[in-house]
Amino acid sequence: MKDYYKILRLPSTASSDEIKRSYRRLAMVYHPDRSNNPNAHEFFSEINEAYEILSDQNLKSQYDNLVNSQGDFFVEAHTFSENFDIRRNANRTARVYRATRKTKDIITPYIVKLYKYTAYLSVVLMSLLLIDFIIPGVKYKEILKEKKFGDGNTMEYIFRTNNRTIIIDQDDYVKFKEGDEFIYNQSTIFRFDRSLEKVINEVNTTFDLPGNFFKYFNLFTIVVLAFAILTIRAQKEQDILQFGTANFYLSMIIIISAVVVY
Repeated sequence: MKDYYKILRLPSTASSDEIKRSYRRLAMVYHPDRSNNPNAHEFFSEINEAYEILSDQNLKSQYDNLVNSQGDFFVEAHTFSENFDIRRNANRTARVYRATRKTKDIITPYIVKLYKYTAYLSVVLMSLLLIDFIIPGVKYKEILKEKKFGDGNTMEYIFRTNNRTIIIDQDDYVKFKEGDEFIYNQSTIFRFDRSLEKVINEVNTTFDLPGNFFKYFNLFTIVVLAFAILTIRAQKEQDILQFGTANFYLSMIIIISAVVVY
């Protein structure tokens, strides 16, 4: 068994203050980041191990009794070593847990605030999106000046008028010819593409546009709004984190999708 007093360069009668001072001095000398000694890492580990034993009154007492006992030294030394390893591992686990818990306790209140603010913003944004979906859009009378496939680096079906460029589905592309008159329908608030309207065989026909955000995300918007309201109404921290996480990530999906479509 190791002589921990010798490792710390102390007599067996050293006091707690002497043990602490010697440990700090040797730790500074043999710290791997400071020392050029090739065995510094090994010495540093032994110094820490010795200090863990001698700085703990219970372990120090067991160690001193073991060293001074007249019994089966090797059996007792082995038992002590096993008990020390178990206790050291438990202490390390406890320290990691306390550090993790402390970090969580510091960060969690800020996350709760972030989720609350995000929920309020989500309610406003999702409500505006739903209103934009419900109210009639803005309609513009257009004349198709040019239709083509591909524009620069894009491989899309495109209509050009005097006022705008419109991306249209392949199936609807063939139903229009240059010179046709049609109605271009755009959402009122966010100006998303909605549809084209054209009279075919005396019947007013509507063609949904690929840029129609509400075609894909209308129900999704309602789900996000529900999570946002649940986050705002939640009182328990755990509920806020649960609903807030869902609302936060779903809102990000909505916002990114809206930016791409726009």
